[in-house]
Amino acid sequence: MKIVVAVSLIWLAISWVAYFNLIDPNASVMVIHFSNERGIDLLGGRSDALGILILVSVITLMNLGLGRAFSSRDIFLSRLFYFSASLIALLLLIVLAVI
Repeated sequence: MKIVVAVSLIWLAISWVAYFNLIDPNASVMVIHFSNERGIDLLGGRSDALGILILVSVITLMNLGLGRAFSSRDIFLSRLFYFSASLIALLLLIVLAVI
């Protein structure tokens, strides 16, 4: 499980680096959500992308903490929390790449 935790933290770190290096500090309007039926649904700025980054980082770290807490009690829940943290960190990386 240490590998899954390490991969989750690496993806989270790459997301933070991508936020500070790839998103233009002067960007006033960014597309946050796009729908095929209606087109652009939600516009936002750099602060909205930072809010998404902070929220998902907290959720990922909380899942890693819960996985560690359940590791001595229930192995299934522990692995479920670890792998969900990894999936959430990967999805955050994809979201920041799209924005």
